[in-house]
Amino acid sequence: VDQQANEIVKKGIESEKDLTERPVRLLIDPGDMTKYYNEKMNVIKKDLEQLNQLLISADSIPPLAHFGYNYFSLRDSIQFIDNANVSSNYILGYGDEVIISIWGQAEQHERQTLERDGTVFIQNVGLLYLGGKTQSQAKSYILERFGKVYATLNSDPPLTYLECSIGKIKNINITVSGHVQFPGNYVVNPSISISNILILSGGITEIGTLRNIFLQRADVFVDTLDLYPLITGVGLTKQVNISESDIIVVPARGKSVAVTGDVLNPAYFEVKSEDTILSLLQYAGVG
Repeated sequence: VDQQANEIVKKGIESEKDLTERPVRLLIDPGDMTKYYNEKMNVIKKDLEQLNQLLISADSIPPLAHFGYNYFSLRDSIQFIDNANVSSNYILGYGDEVIISIWGQAEQHERQTLERDGTVFIQNVGLLYLGGKTQSQAKSYILERFGKVYATLNSDPPLTYLECSIGKIKNINITVSGHVQFPGNYVVNPSISISNILILSGGITEIGTLRNIFLQRADVFVDTLDLYPLITGVGLTKQVNISESDIIVVPARGKSVAVTGDVLNPAYFEVKSEDTILSLLQYAGVG
């Protein structure tokens, strides 16, 4: 082959095509080849060592969780009592029990349950229309009606005293829907908070919102609830009361941002349009 190539060179290459179509033999020193591949292997080895260090570092950093969902692990520690304290905003209805006591110059004790029309009959006083009134409104109304019978309730100073309280409360049926562990119908005490109802339902799943929970009543959304103030210890910003046949709706979680660094609770935080960097840092617990 070499001899043929020399002859072609001597005669002059007849065409460029003749040269390019013929194989060319390269002479490479075996030592150079070994050195070349050793250098390549050393580079690959260093790259693998660096990658391994990155993997070790990544394993030592805990992954960020979405904030607040461990709150619902309290489910087994909460006692859902049947006769919880009733807020002053609670609206009396059929089946609720009222306890009325007067003492002093006059004495009387009554324990009555509201009829379907919202009334109770009190000896010496007559029918009291309590259905649809809040607890505080009912107390004022009862004091007014009793004051017409017992004048010493209104004397100065009063010589007769009146105390009114709520006894047993009729349970109500509500529905929890959306992204909770156990959606469905629940029979609960009407004084129970929405946050405790959500715990009762197994808690909100990680794809559900903690900040935009709806209360639906008669096909109308009547209120919303943000759980972040409660979870962070600030406390709920408002009291949301529930009624018979209410529906608690938990939509999907909104947009989230990661907060890391020198904070007590590094995590992904769900954000609302009114949030600021400062409010998110407060939720994360600035050190």
